Amino acid sequence: MPPGTSKYDEKDGVPAPGLTRKSKTTPSTYQQTVTQETSLPHQSLPLGKGPRAKKTIKTCREDDGPQKQSPIKKAPVKTRRTCVSAEKESLLLKKATINVPNAVKAAAAANAAAKKRMVRPKLENKTTVMSKDKSYTILELLGSGGFGDVYKVEQSDTKLIFALKTEQNFASKSNPNERLKIETTVLQACNKIPEPERRQHFIKLIDKGVTARFKFIVMEMVGPSIDDIKKHFICGEFSKSTAAKLSNQALQGLFDLHCIGFLHRDVKPQNFCIGLNDKEDMLYILDFGIARQYTNRNGMDVRAARSYVKFLGTVRYASRTCHRAKEQSRKDDMETWIYMTVEMFDSGNIFWKKNVDRVAVLMEKEKFFSFQFPQVWNKTPACFKEVMQMVDKLQYAEEPNYPGIKAILEKGYREANIDLTQPFEWLGKLKNGLQKKTTTTVAPEPDEEDLEDDKPDKPVPKVRASQFSKADRTRQSKADD
Repeated sequence: MPPGTSKYDEKDGVPAPGLTRKSKTTPSTYQQTVTQETSLPHQSLPLGKGPRAKKTIKTCREDDGPQKQSPIKKAPVKTRRTCVSAEKESLLLKKATINVPNAVKAAAAANAAAKKRMVRPKLENKTTVMSKDKSYTILELLGSGGFGDVYKVEQSDTKLIFALKTEQNFASKSNPNERLKIETTVLQACNKIPEPERRQHFIKLIDKGVTARFKFIVMEMVGPSIDDIKKHFICGEFSKSTAAKLSNQALQGLFDLHCIGFLHRDVKPQNFCIGLNDKEDMLYILDFGIARQYTNRNGMDVRAARSYVKFLGTVRYASRTCHRAKEQSRKDDMETWIYMTVEMFDSGNIFWKKNVDRVAVLMEKEKFFSFQFPQVWNKTPACFKEVMQMVDKLQYAEEPNYPGIKAILEKGYREANIDLTQPFEWLGKLKNGLQKKTTTTVAPEPDEEDLEDDKPDKPVPKVRASQFSKADRTRQSKADD
């Protein structure tokens, strides 16, 4: 072998361990120290990751001195000079990152989410919480969410039972807009609706207050949610009569909410509960923590849409607009109501229910609104096809035709022989069953990236919200989203 050249393994044509090859064509090259493939884990990891996947890259020239021994001593190494372009190196790094197993990514996401949530000390039973005028004794913890807890309490002087919901005093990155303040504003607006029949789907706000540690509101107690009843009492599917009646009441509640200028933005079965005792046939809409006022202070004009709004809602029921990071409107509450309704007729209608990939779920929802799932209509009344088309055509500031939708549903139910006079399955049967699950709002927290500031990013145009009656145009103070 001529002097000055390196030895090569004739079998594979690569330098023998510990030796290098000099390039005769390029004065500047990269030296890359690599381990034997047999010593690396099977899965592909980013450069510098893994117990034995250390790689060092440095620039060298023809006149450099003798090359240093590889820092990895436990495995045979091969050192070679390669001319790697910056573009190729960048591509290799990208591929290495992409190949990280999904389980690793999921674990990282879970850890990041866990860091956002702080462990809150719970209030012990028999603790007294004072508002400005009243005192309440904690009886038991009903449930906890990501930002607060709900307790069953007794008002000290009247001995009446209520629900008390708490939220920590300080705002955090994941809760910058103080959800309890938003919820209080919406409930106060709902309770001020002059017509009793227009506020019957909202619970009463009893009291509110603040302590050194937390803010709280006191509300009337309600029964279990639609979701709880279906899972723990029905243990199957609702009758068509029950599903239709629940859908009608939910639609009426959303209409009444929209009439006072607010969007719910998290419509789902967990946020609709039945009443207690003689109100077991009444449906209540709950949890306004991520609600938003879509009208201006005058209650007449629609606020301008922001150019970008991070995902905020529950993946299974979120509207397509929400998936696209756009501003939500009344159309989106109606769309999520449709998802909830078809699921009440048949749980199998939500084909994406176990999918958490928001892009994949969006594609499924597009197929749903294109009527590419014919099996949906095996149990769901066909009249909802027309309703879906009406909702799908709505523009951002456009008011849904609520009376028209109700008329379509009434006609469709008659044609499908659905008897709306049939009682709900649970009437008079919950006292020994789900009665212990009474709560106000302990539904799972919505999925979100971050709450956005609700200030519009451009001047609000003069767009008519709807032709409400004078009573419907009750002016409400804007929620501090």
